[in-house]
Amino acid sequence: MAKQRKRWIIKDSEGRISGPFPTEKVLYKIGRGEIGGEESIAVYPGGDWFPISQEPQFYDRLIEVLAGSGEGDSSTFDEYTPVSEQQPKSKAKTVVFGTEDGLTPTGDLPPGGESPKRGKVRREKAEDDPIQKNKKPADEQKKDRRNKARSGPDSVIELMDMGHLIKKERVKRLKLPIFIAVIVVVVGIMSQMGKKQGGDRIHLTAIQAAATPLTREQLIDRMRRAQQAYTEGTFSSLLKAQNNLLQVVEGDTKNAGMLALLCLTYYELWPYTYQDSKDLKAVSIANQRVSGLDPAGQNSATCRVVDLLVRGRYSEAKSMTETILDTYSATANPPIPFYFFKAVLLSGENELQTAINYLNSAQQLSPRWLTAFMLEADLQSRIGNRVQAAKIYRYVLQVNPQHKIAKLELGLIEFKHFNHLDKGLALLQEALSSSEKVPGPVLSRAYFGMAEISLMRKDNSQALKYAQDSYSQDSTNMEAKNLIVALGGKEKLAKTEVKSQQLVYEGDQYVREGDCNSAQAHYKSAWEMDKQNAMAAMKAARCLWDLSFSREAIEWLNKAIKSDPKLIDAYVTLADYYTQRYDFLAAARILAQAHRVAPKSYEVYRGYALVELRRGNAKAAIGYGQKALGLYETDVETHILLAKANLLLKGDSQAGQQAYRHAAKAVEIDINSRQGQVVYAQALAATKGVELGIDYLLRLVGTYPLVVEYRIALGEMYISDERFPLAIQVFQQVIEIEDKPKKAWFLLGKAQRLLGESQAALESLLKAAILDPADTEPLFEAGLLYLEIKQPVQARTQFQRVLRINNRHPLVHYYMGRAALLMNDPKEALDHAEAERKINPNLADAYLLAAEAYYKMNQHSLCAREYTQAIKLRPQGADTYVSLARCFRLMGNYDMGEKMLDQASKFDSGMPDIYREKGEI
Repeated sequence: MAKQRKRWIIKDSEGRISGPFPTEKVLYKIGRGEIGGEESIAVYPGGDWFPISQEPQFYDRLIEVLAGSGEGDSSTFDEYTPVSEQQPKSKAKTVVFGTEDGLTPTGDLPPGGESPKRGKVRREKAEDDPIQKNKKPADEQKKDRRNKARSGPDSVIELMDMGHLIKKERVKRLKLPIFIAVIVVVVGIMSQMGKKQGGDRIHLTAIQAAATPLTREQLIDRMRRAQQAYTEGTFSSLLKAQNNLLQVVEGDTKNAGMLALLCLTYYELWPYTYQDSKDLKAVSIANQRVSGLDPAGQNSATCRVVDLLVRGRYSEAKSMTETILDTYSATANPPIPFYFFKAVLLSGENELQTAINYLNSAQQLSPRWLTAFMLEADLQSRIGNRVQAAKIYRYVLQVNPQHKIAKLELGLIEFKHFNHLDKGLALLQEALSSSEKVPGPVLSRAYFGMAEISLMRKDNSQALKYAQDSYSQDSTNMEAKNLIVALGGKEKLAKTEVKSQQLVYEGDQYVREGDCNSAQAHYKSAWEMDKQNAMAAMKAARCLWDLSFSREAIEWLNKAIKSDPKLIDAYVTLADYYTQRYDFLAAARILAQAHRVAPKSYEVYRGYALVELRRGNAKAAIGYGQKALGLYETDVETHILLAKANLLLKGDSQAGQQAYRHAAKAVEIDINSRQGQVVYAQALAATKGVELGIDYLLRLVGTYPLVVEYRIALGEMYISDERFPLAIQVFQQVIEIEDKPKKAWFLLGKAQRLLGESQAALESLLKAAILDPADTEPLFEAGLLYLEIKQPVQARTQFQRVLRINNRHPLVHYYMGRAALLMNDPKEALDHAEAERKINPNLADAYLLAAEAYYKMNQHSLCAREYTQAIKLRPQGADTYVSLARCFRLMGNYDMGEKMLDQASKFDSGMPDIYREKGEI
């Protein structure tokens, strides 16, 4: 009853105060989106102000509303979001972390020291809301006005701003000039768009609904034309292939083979595209379409690999490629595209001869596919075999005399390496006179070749012009850059327009080689040249994150979103990074923005599932994961995530079976998925016994001795089964194999701590911390170790280091409070309990800490209050009920004390403390 009578006043970010409102009305306002999480609240009357997110019931509702705030799809979220109301309470211990205190709507920290401006209404400009997340339709606005007119006694009455009315009247008189200005702006924008579309790059054309159905004869004709055009391998022929394939797949929606060919066409056109959200969406649509037709076959795998390659996820593309090669190479239907994919991936790792061997396999199976021959010629040149390269280029020109890239490359070889100046010049001039598009690096080399020829002919002005053309096409061409400076000085270099895309290609190459430091520098430079290049900003962010520059990574992801508000990958990656820093509400906010942009994106639903999984909210994670699978049935990541979420529901046999089903599906789709194999072993252990899980991992380790993920998973399973010496042995093996075994050192330290080897554990944990100074886990574990060996001062030092790195790390303040209790300082313990509550209001641990502190301070009524609140937040064991009974006894409430002891007996009737406390009562 006390909760129902509680009333609240609310202060928004501008300092305006409204209320008082009952709890139910505040929850209602959050549900309607009138409260977004930045507000402060106070109990009415006389309460102190504190962030609304620090009240557990309001925090949970904020998370639910953010997760379900997508316009245009309001009916689909609600069945998954409520995590405490829809599902019966589980007896298993559930820990849900997080709050949003001190955040802006994008999750950034606000500038400090600025007090809110009171009495002013914030007017947002259009550019402040690029995706119009706050805009309501006209009928909804009318409905809001009617609701205000009918509002009850809890409504807030605001005085009318007469100045605002005067301004409104002036605006009415200026309608025509404003309309004209809007037209001018729109025309300007359209003209700029027109300029962009007419540039060197194109957008991929996505699959649409068929305008007019085609007859069977027309479909066969389009397929024949598409296959012929695709094999020719030039830009214009690939465009023809794309157009014909779109007609085929739109007219025959179940043609998985042509969808796979469309994905291959997209891949070969990718160097010519803007490589933005629109192009990614075209690939994604084809990928999702074919996955429903051929879930575990070559066709769907072709599109998945293309999707991974264009997103720069090379390790996953490699895994999928190897899976298909292992499965189909010896069958009657060999996987021709995957020989090509394997060669592409190997060439990125500088394994050129092996890549050539795979290309030869593709050529034998498809001798008219010129792209495979062109890649081999390039690789032959890179290993110095120009004679063989020239031979291949001549073969390509024999099949397709208009192949511009083959002419340019052959011309360069003839001039530079065979000393056939006239022959080389003729080929270069003929090719450069063609309007056919070719990739920038090829054109750059061709123009530089012409510059060199001009120099040989003493025509410096023409050489300078060609050098500028070369540098314009590829700003990483240092020979062209140096020649410009030599012939025209730095002034000419500064006037040369450059393109950013080649910097992205170079960055991608560094990523494949494992050099993220060089890669991020290239990606940053690319974005600085072209601030619309959102992919460059996102790739820079990923590299920065891998390099442990987490704050800078988040900044660059925000730049990516600003550059292209429809780039869903950037939103999902940013949410992932926020959750890794335990900033769950910021993650939910960024995904809410993404959902407004793309209401039917499986990636957004999967992102929500990941947020809930890391919060410890398994049931909500399962709901979102199922929604993601409804949109993309064969997404390996979603199946893995669902398996992990079900494994969290320990004691639920059905959840265990679901975990096994999803893990098995992930392995079926991609048998080489390392995460899939690990979670499959974990599901085996959960459903059929730990010995089967360990045996499965041992076989994986035997088959892939250098894959450290399998050894680490084996060691973790040994830890969970309390086989600490075996775990230590496994982690020591990983340390010998891996270059930077941060995780192995951390887990080794954890296993040593659990085994009681304190000094060895401390050394291992500190080595892990040195390898990644931005990772708080080793320092946190070291703090726990010091607490266990009763060294609270050293423990506090480690926890303080954790806070300096990430002040949202859960339970740090709780354990600092534990250290304070060991040092007989209950007041400091109370301060830490309050600090923990502010960060994670749903954790019972902070209330347990406060209860113990109050007990030491002989404030027994407050002690009982804190224990009671902890029991409400999370089911507790017998020891907590005994402690609560003790507090009731000491405050003189013997009846409540006896009731608590009866409750404790239900959990552990043989506990000696129960009878000791009964004797005291």
